[in-house]
Amino acid sequence: MSGKINEKKINGLYEFRLGSSVKKTVENMAKVYGADGPSERTVRNWFALFRSGDYSTDDKPRSGRPQAIDDDLVRQLVAEDARITQKEIASELGFAQSTVCEALKRLGIKYTSGKWMPHILSERNKCDRISKCASLLNRYQNCPFFDRLVTCDEKWIYYDNPSTRGAYVMPGERPPTKSKRALSNKKVLLCVFWDRQGIIYRHYMLSGKTIDSDSYCEMLDNLAARIAEDRPCLANRKGVLFHQDNAKPHTSKKTIRHLQQLGWELVEHPPYSPDLAPSDFYLFRCLQNHLDGQMLPGPEAAKKEVDDFFAFKQPSFFELGIQKLVERWSWVIANDGEYYPD
Repeated sequence: MSGKINEKKINGLYEFRLGSSVKKTVENMAKVYGADGPSERTVRNWFALFRSGDYSTDDKPRSGRPQAIDDDLVRQLVAEDARITQKEIASELGFAQSTVCEALKRLGIKYTSGKWMPHILSERNKCDRISKCASLLNRYQNCPFFDRLVTCDEKWIYYDNPSTRGAYVMPGERPPTKSKRALSNKKVLLCVFWDRQGIIYRHYMLSGKTIDSDSYCEMLDNLAARIAEDRPCLANRKGVLFHQDNAKPHTSKKTIRHLQQLGWELVEHPPYSPDLAPSDFYLFRCLQNHLDGQMLPGPEAAKKEVDDFFAFKQPSFFELGIQKLVERWSWVIANDGEYYPD
């Protein structure tokens, strides 16, 4: 007995007969169906059938297939390929993606991109994190100060950004580890200064250049000029509450003196704590998710991609990143100084 005619499979057969590749077929069908287009795995399965001489374009009913999704089949697909997506599982089993999502939750199977630990925290590190988080949280609760907070950090922007898809983890299993990217000269260094309203100032440095106290202080002067122009209330009345990590150019005597000359109050940041730096745990993570899978031809293209990413973000995007600090401070205090579980 034939199943329901599959319009997408018909289009897949058309692409197959044109000699299109699997990847090209997926791209072409995405233009037609958008997010509802078939996955690469589905198209690959179709092409395998077409090559074997099976040109049927209906969804053949499976023998004994139940109306409800079979949890064992879901578990089996994940066991065979931990990097399979919900969309691919839905296509393979013939169910809606929301049904697959519920089955994965029911089975306790979680999706993770792997966990990278920046540092093995000593007891002293943990105590320092608790102390600084408690001080900041107490200050915030007594007098909210995020309208004064300006934060900054640096990130290498690579021209080649291979996709770093995560994987499903069965109950009781450990998430896969994630290694650092190999060194490459095909990159540009982004130095970005921002607050809850958006990007205030950014600076790019080509590979081979390094940030020292002199170049960092020059950036601080440029930042001060931008604040005076774009955030006059902050510059004239409220005063800047400046947040940075403990990189050497940030904590040198020259930089500290320069910050004092600018009249900015420095927010204490515990060592080895990227989970408490909004640029690290939020801004750069969102930016890298945007860059994943992109192959950029050179530095100008990389800069434009970053600039466009920031340009399309509303103030609410930046507000959310800063506001997440409250939750993280509270979590660190309640969990003996451990890293926030990203």
